[in-house]
Amino acid sequence: MRPGLVHPARARGSPFGLAGLRVNPVVAAAHGYSWVEGVAARGAKGSHGGVDACSGRPDRYTVRDSRIRGSRMTLMTQAADRTVSDSKQAADHDEISKVVQLYIDGAAKADVAKLTEAFHEDARMFGEAGGTRYDEPIGEMFKLPAADTGNYTARIVSIHQTGDVATAEVAEDGYWGTVSFVDYFALARINGTWKIVNKVFAHTGGEMPSG
Repeated sequence: MRPGLVHPARARGSPFGLAGLRVNPVVAAAHGYSWVEGVAARGAKGSHGGVDACSGRPDRYTVRDSRIRGSRMTLMTQAADRTVSDSKQAADHDEISKVVQLYIDGAAKADVAKLTEAFHEDARMFGEAGGTRYDEPIGEMFKLPAADTGNYTARIVSIHQTGDVATAEVAEDGYWGTVSFVDYFALARINGTWKIVNKVFAHTGGEMPSG
């Protein structure tokens, strides 16, 4: 008995297997195979899950079975690729959320340092509130008073990402006490860092303060 690769659900006569192909351990693990000590070099009689024995834990496993062909291996590889892709997208989602949260925290307290970190230096803002257009460089927003006067709340409604670009929707209530906005941000990953490159907003409720 030597180390090998086994699947916990392998039943006698199971038609699913890997036909003499070399399998990346990430792919194997994603489909329920696990490395164990002390399994036979071949599966039990009648099993289609025989495994090449190895003297040590290899970088790739060679699995014997005559039932699987390239199409199944392609599907397994695609599944593993999706797992890696999903993990990367989750990490990107977290980074995008952090940048948008910088905007929320910066707007709440008029924290110019956080706003500067969140926005690209050439970012612009577009929107209308109280009958006035605010189509201007984002630096003009940095001059506004703090949004939080006691009951300001903001939440990230959604984030959509494709490669190095993304959009985020934010709902703000209690801005300057009574005003509500819905914001849409365009973000880009520039030199490895996510930045907000554009903000558009809609004034959805409350009266703008005078002055």
